[in-house]
Amino acid sequence: MPSAATKFLLLLLVALSNTLLAQPTVTVPASCQVVVAGTGGTVGFGGTVGSGGIVVMPDLASAAGTFTVNPMGNTILGWSLAGDLSVGPIAQPAPAVQSVASGTLSAFITSYNKAVRISEQTPPSAAFLARSKGRITIGYSNPSTTCGGGISFDIFKSYVNSGWPLTGAQTGYIPPIIGPDCLEPNTAYTYSVDQIATDNYGAGIGGDNYYWNITPSIGTPGYTSADNSSITFTTPAVLSGTYTIQCCFGRANPWDSDVTPPSTTCVTKVLGLQPGPPSFITAPPTCVLTSAASFNVVAPPGPTYSWTSSNPLWTLSAPGSGANLTVSTLGADPGVLTLTVTNGSCAPSVFTYTVNRQLAAPIVINGSACVTAGTINNYQLSAGLGNTTCWTVPAGWTFTNANGAGSSINLTVPGGTAPGAYVIQARSCACPAGVLNFTVNVRPTTPVITGPACVVRNGGPTVVYTATPGAASYTWTIPIGWTCVSGCTTNTITLQPGGISDPPQNISVVANGTGGCNANSAAFVVRYSPIAPNTITTSCWNFGIAGTTTITVANRPSPFYGSYTVTSTPAGLITGTPTVNGSGIITINTSATAPAGAYTLHITHTTGGPCGNSTTSNFPITYNGNGTVLTTVYNPGAGGPDVYITSSAPAGSTYQWYMNGAAIAGANGPVLSLTGSGPAPTSVCVQVASGGCITRLCANPPGTHNLTPADPTGEIERLFAEVAVFPNPNDGNFTLEIPEFEGEASVMIIDASGKEVGTHTLKTGMNQISERGLISGEYFLILNIGGHYNTYKVQVTQK
Repeated sequence: MPSAATKFLLLLLVALSNTLLAQPTVTVPASCQVVVAGTGGTVGFGGTVGSGGIVVMPDLASAAGTFTVNPMGNTILGWSLAGDLSVGPIAQPAPAVQSVASGTLSAFITSYNKAVRISEQTPPSAAFLARSKGRITIGYSNPSTTCGGGISFDIFKSYVNSGWPLTGAQTGYIPPIIGPDCLEPNTAYTYSVDQIATDNYGAGIGGDNYYWNITPSIGTPGYTSADNSSITFTTPAVLSGTYTIQCCFGRANPWDSDVTPPSTTCVTKVLGLQPGPPSFITAPPTCVLTSAASFNVVAPPGPTYSWTSSNPLWTLSAPGSGANLTVSTLGADPGVLTLTVTNGSCAPSVFTYTVNRQLAAPIVINGSACVTAGTINNYQLSAGLGNTTCWTVPAGWTFTNANGAGSSINLTVPGGTAPGAYVIQARSCACPAGVLNFTVNVRPTTPVITGPACVVRNGGPTVVYTATPGAASYTWTIPIGWTCVSGCTTNTITLQPGGISDPPQNISVVANGTGGCNANSAAFVVRYSPIAPNTITTSCWNFGIAGTTTITVANRPSPFYGSYTVTSTPAGLITGTPTVNGSGIITINTSATAPAGAYTLHITHTTGGPCGNSTTSNFPITYNGNGTVLTTVYNPGAGGPDVYITSSAPAGSTYQWYMNGAAIAGANGPVLSLTGSGPAPTSVCVQVASGGCITRLCANPPGTHNLTPADPTGEIERLFAEVAVFPNPNDGNFTLEIPEFEGEASVMIIDASGKEVGTHTLKTGMNQISERGLISGEYFLILNIGGHYNTYKVQVTQK
């Protein structure tokens, strides 16, 4: 056993060792509370904290204070701050000061409140700040030994609520619990608080805690988030009264709840009960007939009811508290009734009730009652029913919706569907009890007509036409004047062509179906056969001048149909294309240069299409004008006239003379006498009109003295100079004295209009001329002696 001296020495060495090796401690400001002493520390406000201790520090600028190191014989090497702490005083936006120089035994430390969520700052000077945990670490060494180390303790925050937004010197804000104000049974709810106490995880010094409590107990809370800042739970089937939910956060440990504030920061929220749906006495109907004018809803009294409708046409009448509702002016569309129930301080509860429409009169199906197989047809309800419409169609038929609600469809009738009556149905899908029926008649297939395309009209044989079979009866339409002989309502009909209608003509037929739904009309084109011309009559023919001649075919159709073609042999008589009027009269244009002679007209009757042309008929004609002859008399005497005489013209002809292509004014008789000293004319022509036709004759060559028979001795000139006419004037009886001549001589007497009034053969000597019936006027004697001509004028005067 050691001696007492030895024990004393050992105790002295232990005490000395403890003194030499004691860790520093830190005295905290009076506003801070040491809740875990740590090595060498003491708990309480303004207490001392050692390594491993915990301090609760109010999150207020006024609560900042001086932390003082008790070195315990050690040398302080420096301070290091982490998390939401700064050597201060300091304010945003200056950076935090988180180190203290070696040898410093005290430092003024405050909450830095970092603005870490810039997007949440409203405005930026009043940010949701990072106000969470901090840590202080102080290094030290012992001058008497080579030992050293450091101490470290955590600083948690407690919070006060200065209101939001922050104003003036306020620095505190405790966020409320976020979540619904009222509860409903069997419903999951989530409540949370802003994570202001957990924003410094990046500092690596741990985080704060959140603790939730619901009173009275609501059953087993569901689960919390990873940092416990939110809680989710499901309410039981039965709820009553009010509930309080509480969240405490920023605490050092869950077991420090008995520590008086500010070590504990808690927020609460009182929860009421959300109003539920009423137990209706008369509930909103799910189906209402489209013929109904109104419906009623009756709810038990108590809460405040407010009704609205999605249908703009509906009129809502809710007397009293709204427990009794009348809905009128329904129209045909469905609607959604929205009921808002208000009871106490909870948010109103909203319930919806869909009211569908059951189809009934006066709504009907509209669309074509007559359709063709293989087509698509639209059918729709007469009122725009908003319910989805369900349709039933015949087997094999298909449809697509033409609008979102299906109240309009495009119905496909399959090709090959047999003619007849079919039924389609429409009903509201939500209210299928009401059914609307609509009969759709499928028309027969459009028939095809076969039969002769060319017929003989009026007196020809009967003809038979056949339509494609398949219908119960047929309605034929035949040309006017035709007669149905048999089969008039069947698919095969016998007809007698006739009438006065022009070709081509249509024979049409309709295959009759059910409900008046008939096939489309089918038509068959019928033309009449052409007729070969038999005999013709013609109008007069112009000769020597372009003109028109009409040709009438004796057996032309009446009324006329088809067309005629006309050509001539030899060619050159006809110019242009002949025309035919409505009566079948042919008009041809003749050439001014066509020579006289015999021609043959070739005439063909044409009806076109399958009927083709008739046999061409040939008709000979003689083309030589109206028989007029133009004679030219040349007077070789100096100053004597050139005389142009027409003869053999039809009685009643009219005359017009032309020189060098220009009409001669006043020259409209059968004789033209030209005198003059100028050049001989280049052309002299006469146009003799008779019966509407013109014969144009031209002197060839025109008058010229150079063409008079030669008179080299002047004997003829002397002979004509010795001719004497006396008396002159006379009454038509006169003497024509002619000197001796050789050959034959004659005289022609013409009147002033050119008409020949007498011709006499002459002899040498005295020739007594007696013309009875001459009227007073001027007459010309055309004297021909041996082929030499001269003209003499006499004046006849009757007393």
